[in-house]
Amino acid sequence: MDYLTSIGMENIARHEHAITEYAIRRLQEVPDLRIIGPTTAEDRGAAVSFTLGDIHPHDVGQVLDEQGIAVRVGHHCARPVCLRYGIPATTRASFYLYSTPRRGRRADRGPGARTELLRVTRADCEA
Repeated sequence: MDYLTSIGMENIARHEHAITEYAIRRLQEVPDLRIIGPTTAEDRGAAVSFTLGDIHPHDVGQVLDEQGIAVRVGHHCARPVCLRYGIPATTRASFYLYSTPRRGRRADRGPGARTELLRVTRADCEA
């Protein structure tokens, strides 16, 4: 708690908002990517759930994991939301004090580029 207090909770909240805003902006550049929930950083927490075309979120998560990018996949205790949007699950990226734009760009190292942010292709997921 001393560590967080020394940084300042307001500073942490500002950082979370800024990194979430950045991530949303970058995610919106990805063809076929659909953000689930608000498409701005206003009125949302520092987690962004999304789907990527007709590629199953578990496949997206596995490809990103192989590139060293940690995301969560599944219903995230929100199955009614998945049912409401007609999707099997989502991929969710979460951000906090330790998140930086550089970490968000790490996805551009992988093979089979689909965009600069996420390098996921159907071939990657079906391999």
